[in-house]
Amino acid sequence: MPIGFEFGFRRALHVVSTRPEDWETTSVDLREFILAVNRLKTDIALFSQESSMLLLPSPNPAVLIMWQGSATLGQEALLFFNTDFWHDQHVEITDLRAFVQSGQPLVDVSPEFRMDFVAVAPFSYQLQPGQGIVLVTRSPRA
Repeated sequence: MPIGFEFGFRRALHVVSTRPEDWETTSVDLREFILAVNRLKTDIALFSQESSMLLLPSPNPAVLIMWQGSATLGQEALLFFNTDFWHDQHVEITDLRAFVQSGQPLVDVSPEFRMDFVAVAPFSYQLQPGQGIVLVTRSPRA
C-alpha cells in the first residue's frame, strides 16, 4: 500500500523523492481500519490463501455480494459491499443458507460494526456508505 493512502492523500507520493514536508493535511486516518482488515487476513485461513470466489445475485444493484470458499479448509465467507460511497443501501435476502454450501452458522467478522448475531432467514441489513460486512462459516483459526 503506498504511503499516504491511510491518510487520504490526494496527490501521489514519489517513493524516492517525497519528503515529510510533501505530506498533505487531512482529517482522514484509516490506520485502525487497515489494521483490522490485515488482522482478518491473518486470523482467518480462508483469506490468507488462494480460494474460489463467485459474484452472487444482489437484489440491490448498489450492493455487491460475493461468496468465497475453500474445500480444503471447509470454510466459506459471504462478503457484502455498499458500492455507493454517499448513501446507505439496504440489502435483504430471503435465506442466506441458499448462498452457503456447508449449512454451517455464519459469524460476523467484519472490521467495523460487527453483528452479535446473524439472522439468516430473512437477512436484512442497512449498509452505511462504502461499508462492507464479512460473514464466515467457521471461527478464525487460533
